[in-house]
Amino acid sequence: MPKRTLAELQTIIEQQQQSGLTVPVFCEQNALNTKSFYNRRKALRNKANTFVPMVVPSSPQLSIVLEYENAKLHIPANCEPTWVAMLLKACRS
Repeated sequence: MPKRTLAELQTIIEQQQQSGLTVPVFCEQNALNTKSFYNRRKALRNKANTFVPMVVPSSPQLSIVLEYENAKLHIPANCEPTWVAMLLKACRS
């Protein structure tokens, strides 16, 4: 195989996978060296197995929803329980 970019190699490998052909048949039909194909595919897989840092999205804000008739009150879940108790007590009055 002539020198190709990583993107080109990835495209060739994807084409082989999507073709449904075995690697030797695909290589023969596309004038590629089978041994080189296997070597380059292995090298790409090894590159793909390198560590990639994961970004964990922040969790959605959880809230307690109090509903009464047509009114809704959203209280953050991390709100102090004593504050919620005082609010409910004031609402009963």
